[in-house]
Amino acid sequence: MDHTPRRIIGMIREGDREHTIHSITPWLRASCYSCTVECPKQIPITGMMHALRRIALREQSYPTGLPVPVMERGFVNMVAKRGRSTESWLAVRMYLKTAPIQLVKHAWTGQRLMRRGRMSLGRESVRDRAQLMKLLRAAETPPSRVPTSVVEGAR
Repeated sequence: MDHTPRRIIGMIREGDREHTIHSITPWLRASCYSCTVECPKQIPITGMMHALRRIALREQSYPTGLPVPVMERGFVNMVAKRGRSTESWLAVRMYLKTAPIQLVKHAWTGQRLMRRGRMSLGRESVRDRAQLMKLLRAAETPPSRVPTSVVEGAR
């Protein structure tokens, strides 16, 4: 990590957007939520790191050479297209883009997983992709302001 989570939070509070977005730390943090659970101030550190990664992906300003941004972007694209992720395809894409020799190195493990039915090369998808697209578009749309007349009428 180039910065501790405490420093990342400080950089956010200082408004140092440029260094925060280009930091390697959000890409190296695990998603196990143990830091969030253990935080004495109850700061949602894992959620903050995920948010920083989403911003960096959207702005295409993530560090090069790390496999995590490639895998995360592949995951987001796959879920947006198909509604589900297929781990075997994510791994193959990540290795081809970052470290092709690792693909060869892990091929034996992949074959064993396929023989045991733990992994497949089939691509998974949801049935109603149109409904998925509608849902994703709605999630990206900023919430509209509710007119004050509606709020006052509800009282």
